[in-house]
Amino acid sequence: MEQEESELKDKQGLEKRIAHRRREFRVVIGSLIVLVVAIIIFLAGMVVGRLQDRFQVRRTIVQASGMQTTGMQTPAMMNSSLGTPFGTPGMLGGPNGQLSMANANGAQGTISAINGDNLTVDGNNGVSSTISITSSTIIRQETSGGSDLKISDLRTGQTVTVLGDPDSQGQIVAKYIGVK
Repeated sequence: MEQEESELKDKQGLEKRIAHRRREFRVVIGSLIVLVVAIIIFLAGMVVGRLQDRFQVRRTIVQASGMQTTGMQTPAMMNSSLGTPFGTPGMLGGPNGQLSMANANGAQGTISAINGDNLTVDGNNGVSSTISITSSTIIRQETSGGSDLKISDLRTGQTVTVLGDPDSQGQIVAKYIGVK
């Protein structure tokens, strides 16, 4: 009898341990599922953010070139006389426009050298960048007239905003150059 009671207690203890382990297993699996879903949501947000950045840069280049676009435009984006293709200086960055979205995909600063189809721009952030100009690069005066320019119109000492993509040598291949 005593042995039966002992076996019954052992069986009940075993059942409790099994039930406890099942609960722990469910919690671990549930936590892993939540973690995986959170990572997927985070990565999706990163992809959407990059796509929005690319769209905004392309929209700015198209607007600066005078082509028609569709979609919502703010007054600052439509008015190229405000100083930069992004609107008022400093709108997307630090004081006096020293840092802006252009620094993420190009350069902003003063032309220190012109060598054929390459410019050296001393950036407002203290970094010099080599800019490669191609036949498809849009060069535009960012004044109220906003006229198109050629590379031969560029001079050292001019302040420019460059949008483009880096090539394999680390040079920025310019898609748009705004001259102030």
